[in-house]
Amino acid sequence: MQKQKAIRDRKFLDWLRDQPCIVTGANGSDHETVDPAHLRWNTGGGTGLKPSDCFANPLLHSEHIKQGDMGEKLYWLEAVNNDPQILADFMADALRWRYFVWKGVT
Repeated sequence: MQKQKAIRDRKFLDWLRDQPCIVTGANGSDHETVDPAHLRWNTGGGTGLKPSDCFANPLLHSEHIKQGDMGEKLYWLEAVNNDPQILADFMADALRWRYFVWKGVT
């Protein structure tokens, strides 16, 4: 199986910086920025291997640091446990995307 080249898209990462944090809902400010946080879990990333930019999501800088300190799996399990709507939103987006792929509209 041939490994796919990682997607790098600076414009998408810049756009993510202007989005609200997907965990807290807060927007970035002069006091705390929103970081494009790459999801490594099950995306081809790992220690020292940044996954494609399409696997990045907007997190407040403090949440991004917390994710790194706790470890990705534990961080997301805690976030979803505290606010199940996060999981519902992810699932709705994934299912909507799958439908449009099936329809040939991507």
